Amino acid sequence: MDINFSEKRLIFLYESARLGTMRAASESLNMASSSICRHIGKLETELGMSLIEKGRHRVQLTEAGQILCDYFGKRQQDRSAIFADLEDVRALRKGKIKIAMHEGFVSDILAPTLIDFIDSYDNIRLEVKTLPTTKEVTGMVTEDEVHFGIVFDPIDAPNIRIKMKVPQPLKAIVHPDHPIASKQSVKLAELQQYPIFLNQNPRLHKILRTAEFVPVVAGVETRD
Repeated sequence: MDINFSEKRLIFLYESARLGTMRAASESLNMASSSICRHIGKLETELGMSLIEKGRHRVQLTEAGQILCDYFGKRQQDRSAIFADLEDVRALRKGKIKIAMHEGFVSDILAPTLIDFIDSYDNIRLEVKTLPTTKEVTGMVTEDEVHFGIVFDPIDAPNIRIKMKVPQPLKAIVHPDHPIASKQSVKLAELQQYPIFLNQNPRLHKILRTAEFVPVVAGVETRD
């Protein structure tokens, strides 16, 4: 059954039933009671059925009128709920944030910050995906699979925008008796005379190759 009617007129029926009289509805809606009556009459004509029982002092809905008022009331509740949800999202009281990060940031480096965020914004859900390479993190950002990524030594890409950089010094881990152990910092050139052990991380090797052409200073950390 296809029924066409102007849903804009439902407010007049709803307010009349809620307040009990068309006069009260006219005061609430700031319009003449005759206009309220006319809109309800047009709604009855469009539907081909009575919505208000005739001859009563107070507005008494027919079964059809009650169905329409229930529908309108639910629609108003849904509308209010939608706007409340949107306001919660705007005010950071609700939502979801998806993050991709290099697996080196997990544990003690970033975990406390994430925990503090969850405690402060308990209605915002965090989805964190850890990946082994900077390239994979960057790929998820460019494909809009996450809101942002956290990496070491970000890759230059035209469609990637870097919002924050935190300088991280290179460190040489040496024995307390090593000749450079007493220094606060040392240039890479000074390390050439000593044997150096590097792990097999290709990204670290690339960083060191790049550092060969710029005046990089490495910090020194002694180990017993």
